[in-house]
Amino acid sequence: VQCLIGLAKQSLSTGDSEAAETRARSALDLLLSSDPTMTQGDAPTLLCSYVWCAPALNKLCHSHQLCSSRQLVAESCIQSSRFDDARSFLTDAVKEAPGNFDAAFSLASFHLRMQCLGNESDEIETRKSLLRAAKMDT
Repeated sequence: VQCLIGLAKQSLSTGDSEAAETRARSALDLLLSSDPTMTQGDAPTLLCSYVWCAPALNKLCHSHQLCSSRQLVAESCIQSSRFDDARSFLTDAVKEAPGNFDAAFSLASFHLRMQCLGNESDEIETRKSLLRAAKMDT
């Protein structure tokens, strides 16, 4: 999963939004099909890089990777001018991890980008989302 997320970021940086979206969706599919609390036999299924991670850290890592994958899919959608899809993925990322600053800031940035492009008419929602993200950053 971490490799797919890294490859998706690399594809975005080179402007290959199609490859980035494919890789980010693959990571997202893997994460959605896994359960961070699940065990295989006697050994826990770990998503963290470290074998000694506690179950609580494994859940946190799963949540972070899920949020990152959704953000990468959204950024790929934005680069492909599919703004409604991007909004959906960013909203899902915030719902998945309500206390995650990166998810909240990505959604707020999306609202601001859409407003600057003239695609977003709700200035109040843009301000609210920016303030929510700013509160998390303090």
